[in-house]
Amino acid sequence: MHDIETEPMPLGERRSHRRLLRFDPTFSAGSLGQILTIVIGLGGAYATYQSDRATTRLELDQIKATALAEKSTAKESIAELKADVRQVQTTITSIDKTLAGIQAGLDAKKGKP
Repeated sequence: MHDIETEPMPLGERRSHRRLLRFDPTFSAGSLGQILTIVIGLGGAYATYQSDRATTRLELDQIKATALAEKSTAKESIAELKADVRQVQTTITSIDKTLAGIQAGLDAKKGKP
C-alpha cells in the first residue's frame, strides 16, 4: 500500500482500488433466471395494462351510451312539458275571454235597469 501524500499510487492499483463492483463475464443459470424473470414481469405488467385499458374503454362506451339515452329521454320530457305549458296558456286565455264576456254581461245588466 502506498502513502497517498508522499508517493503517487501506480495506475493499476488506482483502478482496482476505485472499482467496488467487478464485471464477471461468465453466464450462469442465475443470470438466465434473472433475465427471464425480468422479461416475464414486463410482459405481465404490459398485459395487465392492456386489460385495464380495454376495461376502461368498455366502461367509457357504456357511460356514453347511457348518457345518450338519458339525453333523449330528457329532450322528450322537456318537449312534453312545453306542450303542457302551451295547453295551460291556451286554457288561461280561454278563461280570461270567458271572464271578460261575463264581466261585460254583468256591466250591461247593471246599466239597463
